[in-house]
Amino acid sequence: MNEGASAFHSHPAIKAACNGVNYINYNKLLTTFDSQYHQFDTLHAFDTYVFCTAEHSNKTTDGLLSMWRGYGGNGNGAAIIFDTAKFVVRDTEEAPFILSNVTYASHDQRREWIDKKLVEFAGLLGKLSIPEDKLYLPIHALFERLKIFSLFTKHHGFSEEREWRVVYLRDRDRNHLLHHMLDYAIGRYGLEPKLKFKVKPIPKITEENLSLETLISQIVLGPSVSSPLAVMAVKRMLEKVGKSGLVEKLIASTTPFRAI
Repeated sequence: MNEGASAFHSHPAIKAACNGVNYINYNKLLTTFDSQYHQFDTLHAFDTYVFCTAEHSNKTTDGLLSMWRGYGGNGNGAAIIFDTAKFVVRDTEEAPFILSNVTYASHDQRREWIDKKLVEFAGLLGKLSIPEDKLYLPIHALFERLKIFSLFTKHHGFSEEREWRVVYLRDRDRNHLLHHMLDYAIGRYGLEPKLKFKVKPIPKITEENLSLETLISQIVLGPSVSSPLAVMAVKRMLEKVGKSGLVEKLIASTTPFRAI
């Protein structure tokens, strides 16, 4: 977001568009952008939440060793596989969240994308006769595009993760559907804001049968805790906590990896 804001303030094509046939007050345009940024930074960034997952191939039940080492307790954890096809969103305009895969690129490539988007924006701006009191409309559209780009791109060094993200944006939650789930948690950095999402149907947004059981396709025990004894113990645990529907979805990784 900072890269986008910096590029917007110094981009020659935008300044040239303002001095074109359809004159636009350049300083007013910058002020409008800064106002939009300030509004996001002070009101909405605090309650923007990202749930990160990694794409899992249907052709394997084991997962990647690098993912077990990086995110699965060095093989001592478990991988919960979600069937995203079950996460049906009826009204995408009203949904307060976005589900999408992450695009990987280098720092320079992402800067190039911002530059091209600003050139495109400048071209449209120069063709339109926009009153000063309406400048917030194109600025809002550009700002939203930069925001989504920021949320769904990542350095190419992480490409092996094949990451997908579910992003909650409070400014999209116009009907306050998830406001009651906004909470806090005590994490590794102290007290932090948290969206504690309750997996249950959201009226007019999701299917009526949405539940943890319907979303979970498989639970894979990590290769360091994949003994028959561990499998039986986890099955008992699921039954004890009232999630017996997940018992049949539990399997163990067969990767011959034992962490010390």
